[in-house]
Amino acid sequence: MKIIFSPCHYVFDDGERGSELSWAYKIADIIASKNQSSIVVTGFKNLIKEKKYKIVELQKNKKNVDLGIFNAFKFSLQYFRFTYLAVKKEKFDVLHHVLPFGIDRTFNLFFLLGDSFKIPKIIGPVQSPLPFYKDNLHDAKVKKENFSHDIYNRLIVLILHPLLKFLSTSTLRKADRIIVINEITKKILLSRGIDAKKIVIIPPGIDCSRFSGNAYMQVVDKDNLELIAVGGLIKRKGFDLIIKAIAEVVKTNKNIKLRILGDGPQRKDLANLVRSLSVEKFVVFEGRLSHREMGGRYKKSQVFINMSRAEGFATVCLEAMASGLAIISSKVGGFNDAIKNGVNGYLVEQEDYMELSKCIKRLLENEHLINKIGQKAREDAVKKYDWQKVIIPQYLKIYREVINKKT
Repeated sequence: MKIIFSPCHYVFDDGERGSELSWAYKIADIIASKNQSSIVVTGFKNLIKEKKYKIVELQKNKKNVDLGIFNAFKFSLQYFRFTYLAVKKEKFDVLHHVLPFGIDRTFNLFFLLGDSFKIPKIIGPVQSPLPFYKDNLHDAKVKKENFSHDIYNRLIVLILHPLLKFLSTSTLRKADRIIVINEITKKILLSRGIDAKKIVIIPPGIDCSRFSGNAYMQVVDKDNLELIAVGGLIKRKGFDLIIKAIAEVVKTNKNIKLRILGDGPQRKDLANLVRSLSVEKFVVFEGRLSHREMGGRYKKSQVFINMSRAEGFATVCLEAMASGLAIISSKVGGFNDAIKNGVNGYLVEQEDYMELSKCIKRLLENEHLINKIGQKAREDAVKKYDWQKVIIPQYLKIYREVINKKT
């Protein structure tokens, strides 16, 4: 097959930076590596290793991802022009608009051409919008003017909302298939009048081979339980709730250590919360680790905790599962999809840190559950979410279906 991935995010990055960037890279790279006549169209590339397939950079001058509204319009025109000329010149079997695609915000002018070109058109993976928090930025050194700029962008989007919604919905309706990450996103598209037959749910994946999955085979020391929480230190991630739960747990059991991996604008406030609750001995801020370092940290932990207030399908959920950790999470995003309560992890209500503390205590008192639940989590990761063996074959199946339908 010959596929044109246009666009494939603003940056084509093999450094495993963040969920969306990782998803876009994995989907295009795995498929294009097997179909080397394919083309990946992106803003700019940031690769450790060069590829044998063609990568087209439309914004080589940029050093960082620009998610501003004006660059979004500029980028849309750039990849439309390239795609139009490429498809006019060469025959492609599939056009795949990979991330990002914001519902009611993103459009693709090539899709709006309709059937002018007889090429199957696919969008995805699409995720549902996340709520806005004033500190919803992952860089620990965010400046105030960046926040003001973000507010300005949002005002512009609000003013342009009717037009953007029309173009976005029209783009979705012209697609032959729309791949969404979960049932919630599917329901949003159905509410926009998108044909249910076009929508397919495929979750993001994980490279299970990169995570040993042997945490559940280690002897669990109930007198020294290692808990881990990962993510940007922002309000949406709910680290304050985890710290409050730890404060409740140590009232009766002091044999635990929570390690928080990540950085962000809430670092100081969270550190103050730790001090105010007198849990400095039990909570350690380890900062942001590289992806390679993260693998080692997962191996040294037994329990993964997430209390995010909103998520799409967090990659850290799949990393924790692939590492064989017992997971406790709020009922949010991908965790709510991947975790079956009491089987491969525990789910608690959002904001309910008391319920979280009870789950932690349950594992402390029944350490055999950590092995049992962790093993099931690892098995589910391999069975349901492995990129190479499970997720990419589903994409290829959709490619074949739309190609056969067009011919």
